[in-house]
Order: sequence, then structure tokens, then C-alpha cells
Amino acid sequence: MFYASRGALPVFFEIRAAKGQRIALSRWSMTETVWMHHLGFHPEALRRLGAKPLALRDALSNPFPIETSRNEQLRKRLSLAFTNDTLGREYRYKLSVAINELLFDKASPIPLVPNGPKSEYVSGTVYPAMQMRGAADNVAIWPAAADQCLTLDWVRYVEIERASQDGLSYSLLSLAEGRAAPGGEIAWRDLDRPEINRRAFVGYEHGSWVSRDGMGRPFDYH
Repeated sequence: MFYASRGALPVFFEIRAAKGQRIALSRWSMTETVWMHHLGFHPEALRRLGAKPLALRDALSNPFPIETSRNEQLRKRLSLAFTNDTLGREYRYKLSVAINELLFDKASPIPLVPNGPKSEYVSGTVYPAMQMRGAADNVAIWPAAADQCLTLDWVRYVEIERASQDGLSYSLLSLAEGRAAPGGEIAWRDLDRPEINRRAFVGYEHGSWVSRDGMGRPFDYH
């Protein structure tokens, strides 16, 4: 699968980055519309994660204007199962695998509609970022769909200078930047800016996930 997050900040928390690691952080764009499953966005699942209400998620949290009680219960159970904490209990991950097999391997093709996705099959899954307590979203896309529908914007090579023991804050230093080049290569260039302009701090502060520049000034919130 091609795993990604909506925004740069969640990536470091999702992979549990450690001090001394160097990471190629990339940004990608979608080239066409695709079908995606969404799991874990039932209000009860988001509350269990500690996620704040987000207006952009209303369509995912409450997707049906009129919904039967049975369907709502099924949607809740799927969301709670898919967002179950598996850390230290990896056997629980089998439940997520079973859910994906049901949604993909045993799912019927979706009829094509005008101005809709070109494929009759779902390309992947959108779900809350558990390491950020549901404050951001992740996606998992099948390789064939990623090859067809994604294009690389840029890559930044980053060193983890510091990581807190609780995994809730990081200090980052950008080392180089890259762009897509012919033949599937990446053209890199070193950054010659002063370190203070290449450094960033990300962490959990007073109930919000905050990104700060080298001077400590906030520039992004989740």
C-alpha cells in the first residue's frame, strides 16, 4: 500500500520517528478523482480517540441524512474496530485486515457515472491518524491506483534532531530538497539557508498539534 497523511505534521507521529533518523518527506497531488472507503469517522470512534469536532469531517462522520438504526450500528462497529489500538497487541490488527478484505476483495464494482472516477473499483481507504488522537487523516492507496493517480510535487530530506520520550514532540532540520526528474529520478539540491531557517518544531501543546519555525513562531495547527 501507498500510505500518506493529509499534511506533513502527521507523518512524523505516524511513523514514530526517532532521534537521528533521516526521512524523505514528500508531497503528492491527485491527478484524477477516485473512489475511497472511509473508516473510523463515526462520532463515537472519534470521541474515543480524543479528536476535536472538525467541520470538514461532517460528510464522513454523518454521511447519511436519513439512516436506519441497523446501518448506524454497523457503521459504528466498523469504525470502532478499525480504530482499535493495536500497539503491543498486534494480533488485533487482524480485525483491520478482515475489514479491508470485506470492503475490497468481496466488494462489487461501482457503476461508472459521468464526470466521476474513471475506475469502477475503490482505490484505497481514508482513516483518522491514531498517533495524533484523530486530529489528522491518513490514506492507504493500492499501488496500481497510486501509479495512475498520483504525481510527485517535491521531496524534503529531514533529520530528526530531537524526539521526546512520549513521542509527542520533535525538532526537525531540513537538509535538502528534491523535485521529480526524467526517468523516475529525483533531482536534489542542498539547502544553503542558515540552520535557524531550516529548523522546525512540532508537538502537542494545550490540546492542539502545533508546528513552529526555527524562531519558535507557530505556523500550523491541527
